[in-house]
Amino acid sequence: MDVRRALYGGAALLGCGAVVLFAINQFTAGFVLLGLLAAPLIGFLCLAAPDAVLFVGILTNFSDLPHKFGNPIIYFLLLLALLRRFLMRRPLLRIDAVVLSWAAMALVTVLTIPRWNDVGKGIHGMQYAFALPLSLYVLFQDDFVSAAGCRRFFTVYVPFAGAWMIVQVIALNLVNTIVSEHHWVTYRYGFDLGWTRSNTLAAIAVLIAAMILPNPLIKRQRAVVRLLYYTIATMLVGIALVIVSRGAIISLVAGAGMFVAFRALLERRINIAKWATTAAIGVFVLGVVLQKSLLALIERFKDLKFDLSMLSRMYMIRDALLAIRRHPLIGVGPDQYRYNDFFLPQTDPHNLFLRYGVDIGGIAIIILLVLLAIPVVRNARLLRDDPQQGRALYALLMLPYLVALANSQMEATLPLYHYGMLFWTLYAIAIRFARNADQMGIVVSPATS
Repeated sequence: MDVRRALYGGAALLGCGAVVLFAINQFTAGFVLLGLLAAPLIGFLCLAAPDAVLFVGILTNFSDLPHKFGNPIIYFLLLLALLRRFLMRRPLLRIDAVVLSWAAMALVTVLTIPRWNDVGKGIHGMQYAFALPLSLYVLFQDDFVSAAGCRRFFTVYVPFAGAWMIVQVIALNLVNTIVSEHHWVTYRYGFDLGWTRSNTLAAIAVLIAAMILPNPLIKRQRAVVRLLYYTIATMLVGIALVIVSRGAIISLVAGAGMFVAFRALLERRINIAKWATTAAIGVFVLGVVLQKSLLALIERFKDLKFDLSMLSRMYMIRDALLAIRRHPLIGVGPDQYRYNDFFLPQTDPHNLFLRYGVDIGGIAIIILLVLLAIPVVRNARLLRDDPQQGRALYALLMLPYLVALANSQMEATLPLYHYGMLFWTLYAIAIRFARNADQMGIVVSPATS
């Protein structure tokens, strides 16, 4: 009781001190005291519901807040997770193929330091190169984030983030009609939400839609909830069509095609009528509602040979290949190289493997291929050992995974802080579910599709 009274008294003093400081216009000191007052509550929330705090990090990345505000939240959660493991006398991390691969990536990245021209950009580039993916993977290695919290990522947080993006686009239309900025990056219907331009928005929209559509966890929800989530996914695909983003639409179509084809190979059967009917209905609905956008997208494909966007990408690819040829093993360092694309210098050649090859080196491409193959191999093993759970994991993982990989070959996606956080969280949870399939919380009957 005495300890509780002392805590209450200390909180009251801090609160009164903050009020006094605000009253005399000492705002910085006042916010410091408020931070001290809120620190215990924040710490408790991070320990009690880390998945909810992770959701805040995801949502802040989709809002017009300080750039990359979500990344420090991830690192803070990781620090708490490691401290918890230390106090509970558990291993700080489980050494496996993923950890070893990211450690190798970090080592190769460090070897590029002598070639850095800008130290600040190099340190910043380390986040996409290995720090953020490794942090998210280690964060999900044990029960610091519960199995229920992992499932909520798919059933609550991702759909909510998609709905939040839709609300922002609608609000932008209500306040001010979306007008082209006549800038090649944003294509014909370019606009800026503050945290991203329209083309990146389209890439994130189709990724979230891919996480929702075949999701077996969402299929277990009530009919009203399922309808709401599928409506969100449809609207997100519609946004990509309105933006007339070729890369996003191609990645969705290619990812869906590979998803169905690989599933047919695994099952050795496929209900062609079901998939064809679903695709036909989707195309018909979007075509009727967004006819002008669909026609504009077709026109963009017709103009592919003469399109400046396509030509600039080809030029950047050539530039990247020449850079890799100059430094085949060890690259020039994260965010150090500037690509020529006719318009302005770019830090990304719009191809994931080429970016790692130029920034980190040819060795990094091999490491990246190993990392990207691991979830597929784990899923294949689960399909062999437990076909029902393997099918569930396949439905949960593979469509967004394939969409993201397809998109990363055409656009700057995975190195982006908001897109990368979604993808690498999906990656970490998928491997955790592959390791312990019961944490998915679903039992699947033999597939009929």
